[in-house]
Amino acid sequence: MRVKAFKIRQWSGSGNVVDLYVTTMRCDELLKRYAIDRWTPENPRGYQRMPDESRLTGRIGSPVRYILRELGCFPTSILVSVRGEISFKPLEDLGWCQLGELEIPDDETLWLIDGQHRVEALKRAVMKDERFRSYPLIVSIMAPKSVFEEMLYFYVVNKRQRSVPTDLAYRHLQRMLAERGVKWLYEFEGVRGLRAGIAAEVVDYLNERPDSPW
Repeated sequence: MRVKAFKIRQWSGSGNVVDLYVTTMRCDELLKRYAIDRWTPENPRGYQRMPDESRLTGRIGSPVRYILRELGCFPTSILVSVRGEISFKPLEDLGWCQLGELEIPDDETLWLIDGQHRVEALKRAVMKDERFRSYPLIVSIMAPKSVFEEMLYFYVVNKRQRSVPTDLAYRHLQRMLAERGVKWLYEFEGVRGLRAGIAAEVVDYLNERPDSPW
């Protein structure tokens, strides 16, 4: 497998240096090469869980619904690891990164570190519509020194990330309500999201009144 990719070298104050390769890949290319190192009693060195099937229905908030009926754009990359040897041939030096050809042996597995539910959602989308086989994905590729290091990246990406604070999320819903209306917001986020958007409007209205309880 040979793809055009950007090579980005990232480092930390502790001296850790990591080469990261960013490319694009068709959905079907990723589906036939990826694997997930899941923890089981038989595989205690695995570090991922089984996908949450409740997140893979067609209900509001699921990535399956998102790709089939809503925005359908995954602007963040899928993160995979290659445990064997890879080679990179630079073609252009851009200063802060290099553009070149990344070669991954055909027998190498792409171990999925982050993006499990997006990939599972795309598998289900392909079953409903064959056109999603050619869905383009942004893919970040790394080659950690060990499976343990691979697990550390999974932990950092999944455990340390923080969701948007509730008060700010309410403002987002309020903006959606103003821009797209009640019906759109109900379809997008359901009754709870709609109520939160309306609640933010009520709070602003009361805050502007001199007789407000707040």
